[in-house]
Amino acid sequence: MDARHEKCDVRRTQCSCEDDHVQQAKDFDAVLRFWNAPNDAHFTQDVIALVLGCSEAKLERDRWAGVGLPYTKHGRRVLYRKGDLIGHLQLNRKEACIEIES
Repeated sequence: MDARHEKCDVRRTQCSCEDDHVQQAKDFDAVLRFWNAPNDAHFTQDVIALVLGCSEAKLERDRWAGVGLPYTKHGRRVLYRKGDLIGHLQLNRKEACIEIES
C-alpha cells in the first residue's frame, strides 16, 4: 500500500482521501498561477495565504493591525498585488550569520 494512503479505507474502490488529493492539486495550481502571472496581477487572500504558507486569518489580523502586505479593497474583496508581495519578501529577507573563530 502506498504510504500516502495509510489512513485510506482500502476496502473502498476509491481512496477515501481523494478530496484531499483534489484540494492539494487545486492549491498547487493556484500557486503556479501566482508565480506565472505578471507582477501587476492581483490575487485574493486565499491564494496569497497558500503562497506564503500562512492562514487567511493571519492576513486578516495583519490588515486589522495595519502591518504586513499592502492590499487593495475593491468593495468587500481584498486583493494583493504580486509585485507588492515579492517586494515585501525581499525587504524582509534575512541573511544567515555565522561567526568563524580564527
